[in-house]
Parts: sequence; C-alpha cells; structure tokens
Amino acid sequence: MSLHHPLSNGLREQRAMQPTGFDGDDNEAEEAYPLDGLFPWTRKEQLYSIARESRNYLLSSLQRGHNFLRSRAWGRKLEDYILVKPQHMPGRIGIFVGLTVVALLWLIHIMHAVPHVGNSTKLPLLGTHFTKPEEVKIYGIVFYGRHATVEILDCYLRRNLVSNGGWLDAVHFIINTDDEADLAWIDNVVGQVRDYKKIEMDEGTDPRDYEKVWRQAVQPGHLYVKFDDDLVWMSDTAVEETTTTLINHPEAFLVLANLVNSAALGWVHHHQGAIHAYLPQLEPPLQPDSDSYGPKAWRASALPSYQPAEGSDEIIPFPDTEKDFPGARAEIGDIGGPPYANHRWLPLRDDGTLLPLTPIWRTEYAPNSADWRGWQLGAQQHYSLLQNIESGDLSAYHFGDKDGLWNMRYMHANINLMAVWADDILDNLPFDVEEDDEAHFSIHLPKKLKRQTYIQTKAIASHFSFGPQRELYDTDLLSRYRAYANEKVCGKRNQIPVPKDLDGGRTDRAK
Repeated sequence: MSLHHPLSNGLREQRAMQPTGFDGDDNEAEEAYPLDGLFPWTRKEQLYSIARESRNYLLSSLQRGHNFLRSRAWGRKLEDYILVKPQHMPGRIGIFVGLTVVALLWLIHIMHAVPHVGNSTKLPLLGTHFTKPEEVKIYGIVFYGRHATVEILDCYLRRNLVSNGGWLDAVHFIINTDDEADLAWIDNVVGQVRDYKKIEMDEGTDPRDYEKVWRQAVQPGHLYVKFDDDLVWMSDTAVEETTTTLINHPEAFLVLANLVNSAALGWVHHHQGAIHAYLPQLEPPLQPDSDSYGPKAWRASALPSYQPAEGSDEIIPFPDTEKDFPGARAEIGDIGGPPYANHRWLPLRDDGTLLPLTPIWRTEYAPNSADWRGWQLGAQQHYSLLQNIESGDLSAYHFGDKDGLWNMRYMHANINLMAVWADDILDNLPFDVEEDDEAHFSIHLPKKLKRQTYIQTKAIASHFSFGPQRELYDTDLLSRYRAYANEKVCGKRNQIPVPKDLDGGRTDRAK
C-alpha cells in the first residue's frame, strides 16, 4: 500500500475518496492498488527488472570477491586449498559434511533458545516488512526526566533510528528535570549519538503547561512518535506499526501502542489469556542461581515455582496496599507492600485456576482502575509479559480487528507511546486542558475533530509504572528489563551498566 503524507490537502482528499485496501474483500483491494498508474511499469515488469538487477549485482559481487581473493597471498592459498586434487577429495568432503552438521545443530539451537518477538506470534512472516515513506519525516520525542529507565529505552530508540535501519529520523529529548545526575547522563548520551538532540524548555515553562511544551517540542509538517521516559520494552516493529497505521488512516487523530501496564488494557490482556498467575516471594532467596535472580536474570522459565508461607499448604491472596492517598508509597513490609527490597515474583504454574488468588483478578476496564493504582497488578503484568516474550508467543495481545486496530471510542487512553501529526497538534492550540494532556489527546480533541483514537495491538510496549505504582521499583523488574535489553537489543558496544550494589536491593528504587 502506498503511504502518503496526509498534510498534503490534495493527497488527503484523494485518499478519503479512494478505497484504502483495508476494507472490503481481496478483489476490491487489488483493484484499488495505488501503485498502478503512478509508475509506467506494470508490477510484472517491475519484478522482472528487480530480478535482473539482483542477478547482475550478485554476479558482480562474486567477481569482486574473486578478484579480492586473488590479490592476496592467503586468498591464493585458500583457492588452491579449495581446488583439491582427487586423492585429497574424501578428506575434504568429510570436513565439509562435519562443518555442515555443526552449523545445522547450531541453527536448531538458536531457533529454540532465542525468543522471537515482533509483528507476529512467533517469527515475522517472510516478506513481512515496512517501507518508510521518503516524503515523511518521523521524529521520536521523549519527555525526559529519569535516566534509570531511559537508559533501557535508549537501546530501543537507537535501534529504531534511520541510521540503523529504523524509521526515526532523529530523537528529541525534552528536558523535564533539574537533577544533576539525570542531566549529566543525557548530555553524555546526546554527545554520543548523532541523531539525538536535547531540547530545553524556555525558562520558567511549567511542565504541566502542555500548550507551551508542545508548541516548543514539535515542528509543522512532521510525524512524531512520543515515548514516555519509563518505557522499558517495545516489540520489534512498534514504531513502524503505529506510524504506518497513522499514515494510512487519515480518520485517526492518534495511534497508540498496545500498552502493558495500562489503566484500561490490563483487563483486555487478562481476558485474552496474556496474564499468568504470579505472586511475590515473601522471603529473600537464600542461594539463588544467577539465571533466576541477579543482573543477568530475565527468563521466567528459570524462576522456581511459588511456595506458600512456611508452615502452610494454602496459597493466600496477596493483599491490596493500604494507602492514605494514591501517590503514597507503601514501605517494605507494610500490608500489601513489597515483602523485601529488590524482591521477585514467582509463577504458580497452574492451568489458570489459581488466577483468582492473584492481583489481576481486581482488574477493570476503566481509566482510573485498580490497574492504575495497584503496583501489584503492574508487577503481575510485567512478569507475564517477560514469560510471553521468552515463549515467543505474543498472540494473546493481538486483540484488534484484522488490521490490528482497537478503537477506543472516546474513552480515556494512556498516551505513553503514540504517533501523531505535528499539524494536528499545532492547528488546535491553545489547549483547553483541565486535568492532563491524556484526556485532551485521547478524548476531547478527537471528539472535536470527529476523528478516532486507535490502538495498534500489534505494536506492544511495556510501561514501567504510573505515579501510584512506585513500589514497582522495589521489585527486580527493572533489572530484568535491563538484562533483556543488554542480551537482545543493546549490542556489545552499548551495554547498560549494572548498578554495583544491585543485590543490595535499593539501587533501582525511584527517587
């Protein structure tokens, strides 16, 4: 499907009048194929041309490689070795067969050991890809305040830069902190990455003055993907999925990611079967192995099964936190509070019958639900996600229509990862925001403009914590997301440093 810049009025009107290929049967979508007529070639001729160019490129590459080998002494020796004499042939065949068997065994091991997470349930289908529209500039924007979580997000942002094969032309960090350690960290990172930019608000700008913040943060004519600074995991194609959906759906005002630890979506994920039975370990482990607890641990399969308190055979539900107000923080050992610092949660490994004993049973489909208030619900959703990532099965999160879309229908939605056109923001200033920008973006503006707020359920992102969930920093979850990123995302040159006293329990605790 062709991707058009919706800010061009002519193209926008044309797309509104034409079939998009998202509705109707396959024949209708085929007749509306937008490349026909835009280029002088037919699709058949294009395929022939691509095949010829690929063949010529392959032959040329082989010739260059051969010439390079012949120009080196070791290359000539290698060629002489390959062009063997008849009496040496059996030995060489044996070596080749042996190496082939080793390679196949290694490949089978990798396929079973590495969790494949992306656009589909297991591996992305061969040929499934997105092509970034050249005429559209796509910028990431991060409202930055906490380097403890952004150091994890940083790995995902770098991987999504155009310079690394992604879709983000650049990432802008809107500074929302005066903490010296946080400021020093972002200065260092921006100095390392050419496509990162730091944007400081005008002096005296209140971070909750959303009109001033957004007016300074975006430039007209561009598409922006806004990332909250406590996103700690994203599916491989989250940026491509959200931006492609926004471009192809001019009726959409926002396209949001499918958020794990969301005020409303926890209920959906639970009823889709994405949430597993977990409870917090009540006592610190005495001699844990490094695969189940520590700076490199993230796999759920390495965790021991949950055991009831000593002297009891009965599993008791973990109580809700007793707080004087939502933003209060339960201390270690409080009723419903963290049992110990840097504690972990353990799987019950049941068939679903024990879920009523776990916190997720309190989930609601509502904006200010127990999911927003309860750190325990957030913890269970995070551990369940890590289990699903390891198993390579994220299908339970794909609850949208055939294109992956879930229409929020003017219900309050969390905008922790959202794709939006800058002009749709700038053309509707000043903001009339009574409480926060989430309600304004997800409800009021879409209603006013008769547009929609979509969740692209194929684009999954993990949001670490809401304000009332600060107890999540007393779990080992941040360490687990850090370990996953270091192993699977960051690369050897961009490893996230592990806090020296992580096992002491309070290193990852939020300020």
